[in-house]
Amino acid sequence: MPTYEELVIGTAENFTGKRTLLLPVDVSETAYRAVVWASEHLVNPDTDNVVLVNCREVVYPLVNLLVGNSEYRQGMKAASQDDIVTFEKESKQLSHAVLARCSKVLQDKKVHVKGISIVGDPRHGLTDYIAEHKPDLVVLASQGKSALKAAYLGSVSNYLLHHSKSAVTIIPHSLVA
Repeated sequence: MPTYEELVIGTAENFTGKRTLLLPVDVSETAYRAVVWASEHLVNPDTDNVVLVNCREVVYPLVNLLVGNSEYRQGMKAASQDDIVTFEKESKQLSHAVLARCSKVLQDKKVHVKGISIVGDPRHGLTDYIAEHKPDLVVLASQGKSALKAAYLGSVSNYLLHHSKSAVTIIPHSLVA
């Protein structure tokens, strides 16, 4: 099961909304625009709790490709523990920055929002989180991948549509592009 950490961003301790909306977000502009769209067309600040979730997948073999030393790139030297710690720290900082940027849109509209940073594969991390916390609705945007790319790379929105225990709304890419 993936691990996650909760970031209390803009919630009031005593607020108990009538509905919980989960908005998965990543580093893409499409995800950010989906939050903007949801804040304008779907979220009710008086009744809704919004949970932003960012999944950060830590793939250790990629560390060898991402560090700047050419020895790493040529595969002659494995990444050190320090390299892995640095990579994880930067990944966490990026995740928190994505959550902070998206939460600002909601906070500006006085929406009760919190952020969750999950370590793990987005598809499984999100479905596990949804199964455990049971939001009323999951809202995310289609990234606009071609059918071939979606089949090869996988589509988080398609996966959630078929595996989520909560209702899922997928915002068409054309509405947030």
